[in-house]
Amino acid sequence: MRKDVYHTFYGLSGLSLAQHRLDRRDLVGEVLGAKENLLEELNPVHGVPRVPLERAKRYYLANKVDL
Repeated sequence: MRKDVYHTFYGLSGLSLAQHRLDRRDLVGEVLGAKENLLEELNPVHGVPRVPLERAKRYYLANKVDL
């Protein structure tokens, strides 16, 4: 069976966004099943984990490169 990374990514991204709803922070941590089912929070625009993205933004803003 071939792996379908495209649909796996979008399925897990959607699940992460549902778990970390921006308008309902009080629901974070409410997970069906084991606590291990909680996914890392993703940036909804870029689809990457929020914390490393914020670190990268801070780094590149502090270390401007002339192109």
